[in-house]
Amino acid sequence: MLGAPFFWNFLKPYQQAVQEIPLHLNSLKQLTQDYPLQNQQLQTIELQVQQRLDLLARILQRIETEQQTTLSPQLRQLFAESQDKMDTVRSSLDAFQKEEWRLLNLRRDHVEKVRNITNLLLGSTITISLISYFVAVQFYRRSEGKLAEKAQQLAIVNASLAETNANLASRNQELDQFTYIVSHDLKAPLRAIANLSEWLEEDLEDKLDEDTSQQLMLLRQRVFRMDA
Repeated sequence: MLGAPFFWNFLKPYQQAVQEIPLHLNSLKQLTQDYPLQNQQLQTIELQVQQRLDLLARILQRIETEQQTTLSPQLRQLFAESQDKMDTVRSSLDAFQKEEWRLLNLRRDHVEKVRNITNLLLGSTITISLISYFVAVQFYRRSEGKLAEKAQQLAIVNASLAETNANLASRNQELDQFTYIVSHDLKAPLRAIANLSEWLEEDLEDKLDEDTSQQLMLLRQRVFRMDA
């Protein structure tokens, strides 16, 4: 028979997880609100997690009611259903993670394309400026009488080039900031996924078999690798 201290110590983190899981799921949905498919997937995961928690509640209620040392057929059936729900949640989380990875690659490709185009534009601007400078010098040699006027024009060209370079440098800084924001926005749901898997593992510490524990560990390893 399960002792009261043991049962209370088990229920304490369980009840805490029940309160915190909806908050983290809501945070994930807010972070993915611009991606309807991912948001819909999170709604499915939320339903699966709730079903899993409902099964855990039924198991705890039956354990507390029966107060016996051996598992009854009803409890065995509930544990089997709980394992199936756990597999479903793990599969959904894995699919969610793969989609986030795909979206991250798309964002990286977009940033890299913009950066390449910006660099090409910068090179073209410098080339045009050098050509303009060369033409101006040649023209000044032929028109020494207008040297002061041409020098002023050359100063304007150089000022325009400096302004263009400053604008391009600002754009590059914005791209770097965008990359940082994208990385930060993706790390938040990744941390939530890792925390969720840890809570599930802690809640089911005495009920998980070796394969399930390894799968949860593999899930967190993939999350940490994606975070890195």
